[in-house]
Amino acid sequence: MPRDGVLSRFPRWAWAAIAIVVLAAVIGGIAALSAPGRRAAVEAPVTPITASELAAQARAALASGDETGAADLAGRALVLDPNDADARAVRDSLDGADEEPDAPATATPAAAGPWLAAHPPRSLLVTNAAGYSFGTVQASATDAEISGQPTAGSPGEGRIQRVQLSVHDRGSAASAAAFAETVSKKSYAQDVTSADVRGAKAYVATDGTLLAAVEFARGRYVFEVVVTSAGEPPAALRDLAVELARAFPATP
Repeated sequence: MPRDGVLSRFPRWAWAAIAIVVLAAVIGGIAALSAPGRRAAVEAPVTPITASELAAQARAALASGDETGAADLAGRALVLDPNDADARAVRDSLDGADEEPDAPATATPAAAGPWLAAHPPRSLLVTNAAGYSFGTVQASATDAEISGQPTAGSPGEGRIQRVQLSVHDRGSAASAAAFAETVSKKSYAQDVTSADVRGAKAYVATDGTLLAAVEFARGRYVFEVVVTSAGEPPAALRDLAVELARAFPATP
């Protein structure tokens, strides 16, 4: 029998069924190729932002006149890398831009207090506090910093990723007060409150996303604690940051 005759006898409904099967196979193949698992195999992994990248963004923000953004970015960079020179330069630039010229130097009476005398900043830094283990002190003639992590079983375990403590010698009480007003309040402007830190009134706030900070001045020195959250809102870590700030010495 001729081949055309066989095909002509094939029922129309059978041809329709074959067409549906073929179409379903094509659609299924396309869906398999575009499935999330297959797409994930070719997507590039997300790389965490680095301190140098944040510092570069801070410089760009400062150049554009966005001092608030520059302060925030520089602060984030210094949390990741306390020694990042570019981030320090941005912070120092903001500090210097907002300070008024120093008044002519005058003799300071001894009764003005020991916090107006010169002390090595590293001698005022906390290197041992209950519930934390610390690394190596990074210090210069005017600044000292140290980073640490909560120890096992401490209140900060699982809640705090990292802590950074620092002391800055601003040279005068007025300059120390200006630093708190012009730098910290720009970097940390959310969830603002205050606390008593062994007789000093401290500024306590967050950046609204990751960091909780405590800052206070004693004489010519500025003391800072910055806590990096391990996941929860940073406002919930303010009390732990204040408690750590109380480990700073009350006398030099």
